[in-house]
Amino acid sequence: MPSKSLWRKQRLASILSRVAPHPSPTPRLEQYTIDADTAATILWLAAWTYGDIAGKVVFDLGCGTGRLGIGASLLGASKVVGIDIDAQAIGTAVENGRKAGADVC
Repeated sequence: MPSKSLWRKQRLASILSRVAPHPSPTPRLEQYTIDADTAATILWLAAWTYGDIAGKVVFDLGCGTGRLGIGASLLGASKVVGIDIDAQAIGTAVENGRKAGADVC
C-alpha cells in the first residue's frame, strides 16, 4: 500500500494532468508544457522538502498554462501570481485555474 504522502503527490499529478495545454504555442517564445508528473515532483519537493509553498506568495514567471502555479495554490500557497507575455497563455491559465479550483491571479 502506498504511503499517504505518495498518494497525495499522485493526486496532485492527477489534477495537474487535466490542465489544458497551450492552444497554439510559439516556438520563438519557447513555449512547452511541463508534464504533470514532473510538475508534481518539483512542487512536492518545494513544499515538503524546502517549505517554500504553504503560506507563501508564489510567482510563476513565464506561467504558460499555469500548471506550476495551480499546483502551488493547491499545496497551500497564500497567493499565486502567474506572469506571461502571451495573452492567450494567460487566458488558458486563468481558465485552467478556475477548473482546478485554484486561486491564481
